[in-house]
Formats: sequence, structure tokens, C-alpha cells
Amino acid sequence: MQQSFSDANQPLPASRLTFGAVLHNIFPSLKWLSSYDWYQFVTDIFAGLTVGLVGSVQGLSYSLLAKLPQSVGFHFAVPMFVEALLSSSRNLIGGPVALVSLSVGQSITPEMASSTALELASVYSLYVGVVLILLGLLGGGHLANYISRTVILGFTSAVSIVIICNELGALLGISVIQSAYAWKVAGFVLQSVHQLNISTTVLSICILIYFYVSKYYFSLYLQRFWQSIHSSIWYSFLMVGILVAITLLNSIIHFSSTFGMEVVGSVPQAFPKFRLPGMEMLREAFRIRTIATLTLLVLIESTSIALSLASKQHYSIHLNREVTSLGMANMSGGLVQCYPFAASFSRSAVNANAGAKTPVAQMTAAVFLAFSSWGLADFLRFVPKCLLASVICISVSGLIEWKEWIRLLHLDVWESVIFSASFLAPLLLGSVWGLTLALLASYIPIAFQLWRMRDLVDRGVVDWWRRCFHVLREQQVQHRVIRLPQLMFFGNALSLEHCIEEELENVFIESGSLIVLDASQVVYMDIVMLDTLENLLQANEIARKRCIVRDLPSSLMKRVTGHKLHKLINIVAREPTTNEYAELLEAS
Repeated sequence: MQQSFSDANQPLPASRLTFGAVLHNIFPSLKWLSSYDWYQFVTDIFAGLTVGLVGSVQGLSYSLLAKLPQSVGFHFAVPMFVEALLSSSRNLIGGPVALVSLSVGQSITPEMASSTALELASVYSLYVGVVLILLGLLGGGHLANYISRTVILGFTSAVSIVIICNELGALLGISVIQSAYAWKVAGFVLQSVHQLNISTTVLSICILIYFYVSKYYFSLYLQRFWQSIHSSIWYSFLMVGILVAITLLNSIIHFSSTFGMEVVGSVPQAFPKFRLPGMEMLREAFRIRTIATLTLLVLIESTSIALSLASKQHYSIHLNREVTSLGMANMSGGLVQCYPFAASFSRSAVNANAGAKTPVAQMTAAVFLAFSSWGLADFLRFVPKCLLASVICISVSGLIEWKEWIRLLHLDVWESVIFSASFLAPLLLGSVWGLTLALLASYIPIAFQLWRMRDLVDRGVVDWWRRCFHVLREQQVQHRVIRLPQLMFFGNALSLEHCIEEELENVFIESGSLIVLDASQVVYMDIVMLDTLENLLQANEIARKRCIVRDLPSSLMKRVTGHKLHKLINIVAREPTTNEYAELLEAS
């Protein structure tokens, strides 16, 4: 029998890089365009209009946080459109975000003229774009594979809480400071709760109830009568409808003035204009610490929300493509006088919550944003702030993963601890330090397993590291064997998934062959790896029929059956033996 080993991460041969594949790599939208239908188009349009309305008003407030003219918020239409064309994420929405806006504002001095500050901020966007493009081209996007899905879900849940806390002021009619620390904002709200506006609070509660009932009752009820129209379309229609109706009513009878409610107010007319920065400003803006901080914030926010949305809606994203498209968006934004562009948690949540499934929604939002300051300036100034805050809060609440925390608590105590750390640390320490602490916590189990294996791993062998972490393929005559690594965790979960998908293409041609997952040397298996295998098997019928797991250590069988993976794939457990791995597993 002839055998050979190869790494699962090797690139595709040049012969498979057809012209169609090249086009798909440049424009990922071509992948979903072939299956696009009219109903999804209507849903995306409504979702885009909702996001455009929310984004146009958010851009006004975030521009003030960045100490820049309010018109800058409308310039983000250009990077939004670029990112929609190039991104591999289907419902990610970018633009100005709170954390980046605060960081830009801290770098601008009070004595700086508004035109100079705007040029400085746009150069920051150019520098951030260059760094992200280089990072994506060099393969740095795959660094996100080594961020645990548990950490991402905990982090996005924490950021959702931060966003909701920052919107409490608009919901209650209280003037609240914007901060990245939820406890600071919550404490300020509690101190100022006696100043709340009763009319604003009542309207906010009514709108929140309306959104909830519309999503879980009205939209489903309407779908029963018009079965050809999906409930997500009805929900998008109901969401846009209440926004337009309340704003029109306010423009006619001016109830906001009568009850003392805050509205958006005057909207400056602006349209993105191309402008090259001067050499003097390029030198002045070359501040390594500021650029590094902004790049890190943009990268963390964008990859976290992209991976979270992809996980929730069961599709895959190309991380290098995502980072590169983010860099191109920042480059284009810098040329039309935008400050650094990032994916928005709140607007992406609104987009996904409204039923958007393709970048058409972001393109619609970008077009709306570009022309809203001219055609809708008189309309937007009557939008009650509590109305937009309600849209944001009901949308980001869907990103709070309480059910995931309960599931992890039943399956794996340590994973639930990691989720708790990822959730609490950003709330108490801020996004950057909180995420750093959560990342370190996620690697503690891996470090612990390596420490326990220190006497078992022969470091004199050249490929000991590959056997610990890499998925290896073993070419055999009858079946295709994938040798699983000793440590199966989130860092190599995507590699295993890609390896199985590529081998499935081969067994589809060779009808008699099977894919054997050799688990004889597996020592550790985390929840993220089990979730990855479960999602793959549920989505692929051929994988369920052609894949088997061989020689799984008996001490790991309990974890697999607790996850109910054995119901999707044939698993052959290894009988307990006296070898070194069995002793190690029995000790655990």
C-alpha cells in the first residue's frame, strides 16, 4: 500500500484556477447572484432603506464624536459601496462606528481648524487602508481563524450591551455621555433618571413592543395569507413603515415640540467629493501609535461581527478577502474625506434583523446615504431620536447570545467560563483590553494540554508540531484517510472543514470510496471543533453518508455523544488500551 502525507492547508493547483474562479475571487457577489430571486431582492431593498435611514442619522452623531463636520457622515457612502462589492460577507454593514470615532476625536486638538482636522482624519483612513490591504495580501486574515468562536460570540454580546447602554439616553430623553465602558454609561443614566422625558420613554416602549410583535406575530400572520411572500419581507416593510409614518406625522403636527422630544434637527447637505491629501499632511498624520490603534479597532470590530453573522446564518467567509476589502474601503474613504471605516455592530444587526441576505442591502444603504442629505434633508430633521434608538436596540439585542451561554454551561464548563470572560471583560475593561484578556483565556486549555503532553511529545521528530495541530491527509488505495491532529480546537477547525469538503469532491467521483477520519491520536477536542463538524454534516448529505470516524479514544466518546454528533456520523470508538495516550486520557 502506497501512502503519503500532505498538509490540508495547501493551495489549489494552478489548473483549477479557472477564469470563473478568478472572477469569483475578485467579486464574491457572483457566488450568490446565480441563486438570487425577486423576493430576496425586495427584502434586501427594504433592509437597505432601513439601514440607510439609521446610518444617515448615526453618521451625524458619530461625526461629532470624531470632532469633525457633520457632513462627513454622508461621505461614507463611497467606502460602503466598495466594501459591498468586494466583501465575502453577505450582510455586513460598515461605516462610522463609536469606538473608532472616539479614537479619532482624541487625536484632534481643540485649536485645529475643521478643514485641517478633516484632512488629518482622511489620511488616517488611507494609512489604515494600506495596512489592512498588506495584511490581507500576506495572508494575515487567517489570524482570525485562531480566535475562538466562543470568544467572538461573547465579545459581540458585550458590544451589544455597550451599544444598548449608549442608546438609553435617546430612549429615555436624557442627555448621556458616549463611552466604550457600559458601566460608566449605565451609572450616568441612573444618576440622571429623574430627568427622563415621560413622553419619549412611553413612545420608545411602544415602538419596542411594536417591533417585537411585528417580528414574531404580525409578519408570520401576514405570511399565512400571502404564502409567496416571506415573513422577513413583511417585517422589513413594517419596520420601514413605522419609521416613515412617525416621521411624517411629526413633520405635520410637530408633536416632538409639544412633548419636548429630541429630533435629529438640521441636516447639512453634502455629497462625497474626491480629494488627494497633501504631502505635508501625509507626514503629519504618520503617527504609528494612532494608526496601530485605529487599525486594531477596525480589524477587531469588523472580523468579529463578520464571523458572528456568518456563524449565525451558516455561511463561510474568506478572511483574507474580508481584510483586503476592508482595506480597499478605507482607501476609497480616505480619498473622499472619511475617517477610518469599520463594520458596524448596530447597523449590521439591523440589516440581518430585517432579513438581508446579500450585499444588495448595503449597496442600497450606500445609495440612500449618498443622496439623503440632498433629497431628504427636510424629512430627516423630523426623525425622533428615540425612534432610531429603538431600531438599534431591538436589532443588537439579537446578537446577545444567552442561549449559547446556557448551552456551553451544559456541554463544557470551561467553554462557558471563556464565554463569560469574553462577555464581562469588554464591559469592564473596554473593547481592546477586554478582547485581549478573552483571547488569552481561550488558549489556556490548549496550553494545559500541551503541558500534560510534554513527556509524550517527541520534540526530536521534525513534524511533531504538525501532528499536534495540523490536519494531515493520508493517500490510500481504497479509501481517503484524514488523520486528525492530537489537539482539535478552534484553530484548526476551519482547516479540517476545508479538507473534508475537498475530499468530498473526490469521493463524489469515486463512488466506492469513503472518507475515514482517523482519530487514533486525538487527545483533546473542544466545542468549536464539534460544532464545526456538526454544521458540516447537517448541511452536506454526502458527508453524512461517506464520512466515518475511526479509533476515537473511548474517553472522548462521552463528549461526542453529549454533543449528539454520533447521530450524524458513524463513529467507531477505540477500546481502552494501556498505551501512553489512553493513560493520559484516563487521567483527565
